[in-house]
Amino acid sequence: MTDGLAPRPPAAARFDPRVQVTRWTTDAGHPWPAFTADARARSGLDAADWQRVLWHGGLWIDRARPAPGDPVPAGAQVAVYAFVSEPEVAPFDASCVLERRGDLIAVDKPAWLPMHGTRASARIGLEGAVRRALGDDGWRAVHRLDRQTSGVVLFARTGALAGRLHRLFHSRRVAKTYRARVEPPPAADAFTVRGHMVRVAHPSHSRFALTDGPDGKPSESRFTVVERRGDRAWVDCVPITGRTHQLRVHLAHAGCPIAGDALYGHGWRPGGALRCLLHAHHLALRLGPDDLDFTAPLPPDLHVAAQSGPGNAATARQQNSS
Repeated sequence: MTDGLAPRPPAAARFDPRVQVTRWTTDAGHPWPAFTADARARSGLDAADWQRVLWHGGLWIDRARPAPGDPVPAGAQVAVYAFVSEPEVAPFDASCVLERRGDLIAVDKPAWLPMHGTRASARIGLEGAVRRALGDDGWRAVHRLDRQTSGVVLFARTGALAGRLHRLFHSRRVAKTYRARVEPPPAADAFTVRGHMVRVAHPSHSRFALTDGPDGKPSESRFTVVERRGDRAWVDCVPITGRTHQLRVHLAHAGCPIAGDALYGHGWRPGGALRCLLHAHHLALRLGPDDLDFTAPLPPDLHVAAQSGPGNAATARQQNSS
């Protein structure tokens, strides 16, 4: 266990390596060359590692990435985020675009690619990958998936369309179905989890829990077992609300956490899941006069013999409207 987490899969060291963080407050003003020399020394980095920090954008001054060359004033809050090893980037190219409808595209996000840049890197993220693959900086993601989650993500090319889509998501008029592998299997073949989600203290991650009290934000998810095999099951998940980590929290609360989930479940075990096995499989919405339905094929690590089941997009729409 590290930082209160279950063991991480070996792939985490490749795609999501640990980050060394160094923070301090400057006691005097410095010109840029003197500041960077001091920052490198304080961070304990060699010349190559320091250049990687600058290339990734892991240097922050007063909670912003600085413009290189500007002098740094006294009293500035400095943070250096340095990868302990260079991250491997999950591949993404134009073939990952599932469908385009004018200024709207649906893409199949690969596992391990974060949605946006992180504090340690402004260069690694799905949004930037989409823009590079399509040669257009106008594309912007209109919702989010966790780093290890794969599947359907929508992008809009204009601010007006992004705003319309945001409103649809916020008003729960987008039907979503996820596929997860859980260990152990749930007791029932179909079940619903409800409760208020609250943020709980954790040393290094955003973490949430379910409570019966009035605090937090209300949440609801509906689950249907697709297949059972021994100590595991494949489950279709329909989030009625859209809280951060909702499906992960709800399945863990039901006693059947997602396989490979190091934050809410058992994490990695030898021979087990190589990531948190959650995939955004279907997404459906009505945009103006058009009914849109997007499907990201199940990745190999979530295939089961029964590919069809009750958790399809039509069922999701029916459940979301009930």
